[in-house]
Amino acid sequence: MNIRSHALLVSVFLLAFGYSCSLPDRFFDTLRNSKVAILKEPAADKPESRFLATLHVVTPYQNNSICSGSIVGYRHILTAAHCFYDLFADQKRAWDLRNRSRYLRSLRVHVGSKSAGAYYEIDQVFLRPRFLYFSYDDIMVIQLKSPISLLLDVDIITLAKDVEPKPGARYKISAYAQHHASDEHPIKTTVVQDRHFCNALSNREFCAGGSLEGSIARDNGGPIFNDFPEYQVGIISRGYTLHEDYFDQHKLTDHGVYTKIAPYCDFIEEVTNKEVTCQNVRDPEVTTEQPLLSNYKYGNPENLVFH
Repeated sequence: MNIRSHALLVSVFLLAFGYSCSLPDRFFDTLRNSKVAILKEPAADKPESRFLATLHVVTPYQNNSICSGSIVGYRHILTAAHCFYDLFADQKRAWDLRNRSRYLRSLRVHVGSKSAGAYYEIDQVFLRPRFLYFSYDDIMVIQLKSPISLLLDVDIITLAKDVEPKPGARYKISAYAQHHASDEHPIKTTVVQDRHFCNALSNREFCAGGSLEGSIARDNGGPIFNDFPEYQVGIISRGYTLHEDYFDQHKLTDHGVYTKIAPYCDFIEEVTNKEVTCQNVRDPEVTTEQPLLSNYKYGNPENLVFH
């Protein structure tokens, strides 16, 4: 993928009621000089996870990963908007300029494997207009202060422009949360389900999941993608995992909500000044090897784990 090395720095920091606001120049001055920390000699990572990124809150006292993401350009990461909004919880007053700037300063993006990788400072983030405090498009583009180092064994994933995920289609999900003790970057297959399966709220979202397949907490923001050819069709947004006991067996069924990529291609291309563009790809044939699951009615809340 060809990426232009420079883009117009546009401050599109969107406020809670849907209009844009630029951060003061002195704020961007403090972020302009990039600091890249190579943790150790780069080592080859699993091929499926080379386009993964993770978002961290880094302070002198902590370094906590909060979300996953995907590398969509040498300076851009795609993730979920709630990864940023959740830093404020339900504190509407925290949405003043000073607090937003403070939180942005504490965020870092890590790319590469856990044992060998680099942390990058964030230049700015791009969000869709937020007309209601608890209702928004769960997509965010992160612009890094400098391009990702060519020394790191990472890839850029293609964003699909012409794909509408259909019930029965199989895709893969990949993120940094550990599903099993042996996992570093788990790759799992999941099946697209009917939108009522997870109570998707809009036509820009879709459902996927099933028994022992799907996403968990800290997977949020990561990609759901086709394997061959490789392209991303959505972003892990939210969901819940149903825990059920059948005699001596414990069954886990994930009900995941994913943000579609295609409806936001214009937004992504605009905020990145077309450093990142969506591509026309061929969607795989829909298979129904696994029966589609019906919508689960909420039962005992103790059996549900939300993510």
